[in-house]
Amino acid sequence: HCGIDRVPVHWVDVDDETAHRILLADNRTADLATYDDHALADLLVEMGKTGHLDGTGYDGDDLDDLLADLEAEYKGEGDPNLYSGKIVAPIYKATGDCPPVHDCYDTSKRDELLTAINKRTDLPDEIATFLRSAAERHTTFRYDHIAEFYCHADAELQQLMEDSALVIIDFDKAVENGFVQLSKTIAGIFAADYPGES
Repeated sequence: HCGIDRVPVHWVDVDDETAHRILLADNRTADLATYDDHALADLLVEMGKTGHLDGTGYDGDDLDDLLADLEAEYKGEGDPNLYSGKIVAPIYKATGDCPPVHDCYDTSKRDELLTAINKRTDLPDEIATFLRSAAERHTTFRYDHIAEFYCHADAELQQLMEDSALVIIDFDKAVENGFVQLSKTIAGIFAADYPGES
């Protein structure tokens, strides 16, 4: 049906009753499952860029239909078209007291890495500095708390938070600063592949 003449097989050595249970459960979970159409579209667009939809059960027409359905869904709700690049940022309003800054982020993984790096006294300074910089990427940010903290901050602190991409208020500025370069790149690829759709 999909043009596939060979498929991978995973053999499971079980008795007949267990095999029937597996078969029934597999079919039933497929009946109960639903697609995340947005995630599906993202994946198909990504695979379609390289022309490799073969073997997926989808073709270009299926992708076009899915994107059209998503566009119609969003237009019907008065929301922006997810795949057009027209993005409307949500407006966050303060809902409570300003959280303490230590609730806005977690450095436990970073600290664990820094401890391990610092134990290596044999590392050249350049390598140790490089690894310490990389460890900073493991700081986890709590964006719900950050948004609340931002609402209580003065204008100068808010600007610093925006410049650090802790919050994105101005999408065009975020593109200019490179915080959302990937989205701009994907939008460009989609526009090239699907002219007139954006």
